Amino acid sequence: MLDKQPLTLASTADRYGALYAKAYLGRAECARNMSMYKQAEMYLIRAKKVCQYRLDRNHIVKAEVLTCEGHLLMMRCSFKEARGVVSEAISIRLLNFGNSHPQLATSYIQLAHVCVHEYNYTEAERLVESASEMRKEFYCESLGTQNHPGAANSEYCLGKVCMLVEKFPQAIEHFKESQKIFGATLSKDHPAQVAPLLGLGEVYRLQGLITLAEKCLSEALQIQNAYFATSDDRTHLFIGHTMQQLALCAVYCGKLRRAK
Repeated sequence: MLDKQPLTLASTADRYGALYAKAYLGRAECARNMSMYKQAEMYLIRAKKVCQYRLDRNHIVKAEVLTCEGHLLMMRCSFKEARGVVSEAISIRLLNFGNSHPQLATSYIQLAHVCVHEYNYTEAERLVESASEMRKEFYCESLGTQNHPGAANSEYCLGKVCMLVEKFPQAIEHFKESQKIFGATLSKDHPAQVAPLLGLGEVYRLQGLITLAEKCLSEALQIQNAYFATSDDRTHLFIGHTMQQLALCAVYCGKLRRAK
């Protein structure tokens, strides 16, 4: 029979503190996903206060709060502050998980986004490659397969970095691999399928392969319209981005009337 650990006042406070912090964090992330940024920041402040007064400084929940804060800072284009916050989250996750864990991979990819905005593409590519290998290794060992949405996201991020440094063949390869993994794990009309389609559309457009670009972008737009139609939101920012890419294709082909 296993010996039970004594339930101390400190451990109880730590447990409830983590629950409170995660509750506020969940609300902050929901608000951020709904583009309600002021509400997201309000809940995030509450989560940070719980972490400050109720949790150990290296508690793993604090890393989750810092990850959410990093997203909000990048949306405000505060990339220097975001780098500090994400780096702190990486330190906590390294301390808790070691050198290989999907949550650590998430922080690496988030830091890679910061590097992209700082035009440090070499560092961004290194971080995303590390995150991709980390996720593949973890999912292969724990699930027996590399086909997981997290691995697909890593491939998509690698494609974006390759596209930025004009490594177009490699970018196409990564976007297609992302599309393949999403296809094996999600339905074909799942909104996550949009990301690799948009990536392929943009790469093809940059190469002047407009027919292929329009095909990918039209598929992405169809998925987005079906998804946002259920929420009575047909003017969402994501749809606008896809239509902008289609308009650029139209301008390239001289279809000025369509571009309007």
